Amino acid sequence: MYLTIYNESGSIYKRIDGGAVIDKDGVKMVVDFDPRRDPKGKYEVVLRDDDMVCYDKLVTIGYN
Repeated sequence: MYLTIYNESGSIYKRIDGGAVIDKDGVKMVVDFDPRRDPKGKYEVVLRDDDMVCYDKLVTIGYN
């Protein structure tokens, strides 16, 4: 499993391989954005297992 974060332009912002907690309830990965480090904008967080998308979420940071 791996998680990829894309920025507004569709470029890869970060990629995380592994780091998932897998237990009887499924898979859990936590992504924290830091407004002091990460630029304002919209991001797409995609969790994949091989080529299958398991989770996809749009996130907006840095706006009120």
